Amino acid sequence: MELGTAPITAAWERGEAVAAFTEGQQWPGLIFATDSSQIGRIVRREAQALPPISCGDKMRLHPKDLPLSWARVLGWENQDSLTVRWQCLDQTDLADLGQRLTQASAQPAAEERLWMAALKRMDPDYSAPAQRRYQPGEKVHLSIACQRPDGSHVGDTIRLDFRFGETGQVVDALQPGLAQAGPGAHWSVWALSSKAFGSQRQPKLLLEAHTPLKFTVVAE
Repeated sequence: MELGTAPITAAWERGEAVAAFTEGQQWPGLIFATDSSQIGRIVRREAQALPPISCGDKMRLHPKDLPLSWARVLGWENQDSLTVRWQCLDQTDLADLGQRLTQASAQPAAEERLWMAALKRMDPDYSAPAQRRYQPGEKVHLSIACQRPDGSHVGDTIRLDFRFGETGQVVDALQPGLAQAGPGAHWSVWALSSKAFGSQRQPKLLLEAHTPLKFTVVAE
């Protein structure tokens, strides 16, 4: 058994994720501070009644040692005893973990999907609809910012002007939001690399292959 220092409840208060790494499993089980689902709220509340768990703890346990909700969230419902290493991840940590696992995988596209799913749980997509939608041929003014998984920006904010209905104006990841948009709309979305600038490495953008990206769009 190894002991950490900072309690996992403090990590949630900082908006971080709590990761449970187990032997033979690439991706850890993850419990997010931003999980507003009923089971997510239950898991975080039940942590208050458990013996303290800290970031950096390593322990041997059986899933039945924890509440049933924990086994469900962590995917341990059919597991026997496990050696678990608990770690707290901020956005940079999650970016580093995803990059490392994706680049080392024989199936990087599949790992990228898992990585993006975790990013969306830490930083959910957002949409503020407009009062009306664009009409065919109407002038569209968009401001688009792009971020890497660690939150750093990819280039500068781009401003686009075009007529609604013209094709090839935005990357595939933004098409669903644009179809529902109108003046004043604002949305953010995580996108697989294949729906953005391509899954291959992009040296000019400082992007490794299979790196998901976050787009933030404002319709002016």
